[in-house]
Amino acid sequence: MLDSEMKEKIKEFAIVNRIEHGKAHPKFVFSAFMREFKNKIDKKMIKEYIKDVENICNIVNSLSAEEMEKYKNIFQQKKKEKTKELRLNDLVSSLKELPNVRDRVITRFEPSPSGPLHLGHVFPLLINYWYARKYDGEMILRIADTNPKNIDPEAYEMIVEDVEYLTGHFFEPVIQSSRIRLYYKVIEQLLVKGFAYVCLCSQEEFKRYIKESKPCPHREQPYQKNLELWERMLNGEFREGEAVVRIKTLIDHKNPAVREWVAFRIVEDEHPLLGKEYKVYPTMNFSVSVDDHLNGITHVIRGKDHEINTLRQLYIYEYMNWQPPEFIHIGRVNFEDLKLSTTETRKLIEDGVYSGWDDVRLPFIRSFKKKGFRGDAFSYWVLQIGLTKRDKKTSYNEFIKNFVKIHRVLIDKESIRMFFVLNPVEIKLINLDESVRVELENHPDVNLGKRFLYIGKNHPYVYVDMKDWGDIEYGECLRFKKFFTIRKIGNNEGEIVKSSCEKVVQFVPKEMSIDARIIMPDGNEVVGKVESNILRISPGKRLQFERFGFVKLDEIIKENLYICAKLYYIHE
Repeated sequence: MLDSEMKEKIKEFAIVNRIEHGKAHPKFVFSAFMREFKNKIDKKMIKEYIKDVENICNIVNSLSAEEMEKYKNIFQQKKKEKTKELRLNDLVSSLKELPNVRDRVITRFEPSPSGPLHLGHVFPLLINYWYARKYDGEMILRIADTNPKNIDPEAYEMIVEDVEYLTGHFFEPVIQSSRIRLYYKVIEQLLVKGFAYVCLCSQEEFKRYIKESKPCPHREQPYQKNLELWERMLNGEFREGEAVVRIKTLIDHKNPAVREWVAFRIVEDEHPLLGKEYKVYPTMNFSVSVDDHLNGITHVIRGKDHEINTLRQLYIYEYMNWQPPEFIHIGRVNFEDLKLSTTETRKLIEDGVYSGWDDVRLPFIRSFKKKGFRGDAFSYWVLQIGLTKRDKKTSYNEFIKNFVKIHRVLIDKESIRMFFVLNPVEIKLINLDESVRVELENHPDVNLGKRFLYIGKNHPYVYVDMKDWGDIEYGECLRFKKFFTIRKIGNNEGEIVKSSCEKVVQFVPKEMSIDARIIMPDGNEVVGKVESNILRISPGKRLQFERFGFVKLDEIIKENLYICAKLYYIHE
């Protein structure tokens, strides 16, 4: 049975459908209902749902013109209010206050260059960016590349581009591998002070000491010995895994993962930027501590999964007598059905499964950009979640559903409307006595200019969707939006009639059409006919193909006499 929420939503869908198309069509209303309540519906009740939708559509179609005008005004007001809610400044102002804000807030975002950014990077990046903006501060982009084993040389540039797309600002990144000597100076001070030591134990030996809360034999060796061993590490006298530098902690710390953590290790792989200049590299916990201090980071906002790292890093602040930043641990946004692995994705790209990092099927930021999503839409999504310690679990489809609601509002008023016919069938108008030229607004509510459509007397052919044409019997009618009504009199023939018709459809005059090839989110391509007015649109622009969805024009392809538009489907 339908609950009250479902009934109200179906009625709303039906009213909107009647406003847009002259009549509430149960088929379209039912599709909208299924999308909205897909997680609540009982599949055994589909037939009953269809009947309920048909009944509600009948009720809506019986409403008077005066009642429909009232509903139209209500929905327009709701749309304005929804648009008003999507104001970045209001959302930023509503963010929770940060603790212990002093003179200036400086945050940071520190990705590894194993590949470009994916959906999992969006929340930590933008929550740090907007908190810095909230306090007129600064966010530092720092690329953590002190592990030569997992670096994609192209990722440095891709990360900068992705961050610029998401924030709207260019960031000159801090590259950690260019700061190796700074890290060396700090660890040498800690070795001299007796807060760090060079350990020559095997991994198996050290694990046994840690498990028993006992110090390894190297822990209390004199600092002179540590400096000697450190120099030997730098000179290449030890192989990878034979020596590490450890930070002294409580031997019996309640969390074994914190005990005597590694600050430096030997990595023999060649670094893409440094070559073979260095073989001793800091771990993330060491380099991030030094950089957070030297970069003046005031607030470290990161996931709860870093709470152990915070405990490790606080030892550096204590030993170096540095003021630690405010550590704020937040919940993660977990996409339960996504594999956000750059290593696995790179292998699939190399194997030809995906065309690249911007393949439309991938949850990487470059894919969203290629498809035509606005980068700032991600900020609205992040800011509506805000700062919370609670983890948020979602599926990719659920994310897209909510994200599309945000994005549709943002792009609606900048997107030119255009007629598009999927699965076109060619229809001849047998009684077109004179050519018809109609001027059309590019947008019903916003001044985006005008265009015209033309049906020539000597070329009385139009394209109509095969399904629209097949849904009517001989003698039944279709109304061409902004033009006229036609009656079906043959398999591929129609005559213009003066009678009205509630079934409004999209059409494209054959004389003013070109092919439109649209890449869908699953990577498949659909082909239809679009107005030749699209030839005046610049690549990269977003359009709304009515009754189909929003698209981004990628390019106009011209091959000899053949012309077509290549586009990417954004969303409905």
